[in-house]
Amino acid sequence: MAKIIYAVQGEGRGHSSRSKIIIEGLLQKGHKIKIISSNKGYAYLSKFFDNVEKIMGLGFVYEKEKVDILKTLQKNLNLGILKGHKSLNLINKLFSEFKPDLVISDFEPFVPFIANLRGVPIISVTHQHLISHCKIDYLHSWKDEYFYADAVTNNMYWFVKHYFVTSFYFPEIKKDYKKKLSLTGPILRKEVFEQKVKVKDHILVYVTSENMSSILDIIKGLDFKFIIYGFEGKKNCENLIFKKPSTKGFLKDLAQCKAVITNGGYSLISEALYYGKPIYSIPIGNQFEQMLNAYYLERMGLGIYDFHPGKQRLKSLIQGLDYFRYNISRQRQRIFENKNFLELLGEKINQFTK
Repeated sequence: MAKIIYAVQGEGRGHSSRSKIIIEGLLQKGHKIKIISSNKGYAYLSKFFDNVEKIMGLGFVYEKEKVDILKTLQKNLNLGILKGHKSLNLINKLFSEFKPDLVISDFEPFVPFIANLRGVPIISVTHQHLISHCKIDYLHSWKDEYFYADAVTNNMYWFVKHYFVTSFYFPEIKKDYKKKLSLTGPILRKEVFEQKVKVKDHILVYVTSENMSSILDIIKGLDFKFIIYGFEGKKNCENLIFKKPSTKGFLKDLAQCKAVITNGGYSLISEALYYGKPIYSIPIGNQFEQMLNAYYLERMGLGIYDFHPGKQRLKSLIQGLDYFRYNISRQRQRIFENKNFLELLGEKINQFTK
């Protein structure tokens, strides 16, 4: 059995929820795990595991429902100057004491570089490397966002032994990565499988920041009930029902809704598709991964996307629910036909720790 440092990007919920599933599986196999994360990732994972170390994490700055790239770079640069050395010292200390055989990283930027300097092999498990390592399609007008995202992902620990890329769409892998990249379906948390799927009369709304409050003006007064997560402190009003965060309650509402309104985050899109739910996606501008997810969602006939939500497009989704459900059911097996991921990961762990 291997001693593994598992490093998790702290932004969003997708990295940490996916990592939790994998870490639990590795622990059941008998591997020894030390976890490193930041921000929301640390807060989430420390609820379930005792051996989680907190380090500095990079984040986004949002302005007018978009990522402000310059302010994001400035914020992370300042944060690195102020706190970077403490995190690097902590990581170095952990490597010296734990003496890992392997590092697994879910898009965490610091740990893999320390591992590389120490000669420790690295496996990557992400969705983001699809951007730089696969032949993707996107709108020509998005080329600036693509070049920025490609530069980030291409330079995010290019020295790993193997990439696992999870996705609900499957573009061709670039020639240089065919032997060191495995493209797999979404890795879903066990709580997703515990829900009974129904179609009730509500539409689920989940957005990741209150910058998206414009959606409330769009849906208020429509002839549908909306159950809404992501807006703390809001009171129920007409057809809008606001709920507090709750994994069990949220998944029940997701499994029983007519459709989903959300940003372009990969994890929720994947869970909604597993339940057969059409999606109205509002990707965050300048966040190319979300833009790409939304683009393929509409291209595959699984939903619709808008950067700025509007009643007409939302009504188009609702009027076409049968069409979108048919497309999801037709492609669902391909999306979730996941060979046993832990077995594939185990093979690579054995290969790189001999």
